[in-house]
Amino acid sequence: MPRTKSKVRVEPDSRVWMLEHKVADIVVRNRVRDPGMRTYMYQCATNEGDVGFPVELNVLSKYTGYFRIVCGSRKLWVHDSEVIRV
Repeated sequence: MPRTKSKVRVEPDSRVWMLEHKVADIVVRNRVRDPGMRTYMYQCATNEGDVGFPVELNVLSKYTGYFRIVCGSRKLWVHDSEVIRV
């Protein structure tokens, strides 16, 4: 059986930025109801000097393309195509 190519281009313990036009998709997927958290996510996505969010990969990340980022006090699921590697 041929090996499948990894769908994740980030490394464990790296940092990523959210794409501004993908924040709404991330909010819906993770059911973020707190307006303060949404505002924080939009500000971080549009801020030029932001350091990015830490990445946490799980076992299936390389097959699904989804991984978690630590955003404030929450961990959010994001897809590799929704972020930019720092």
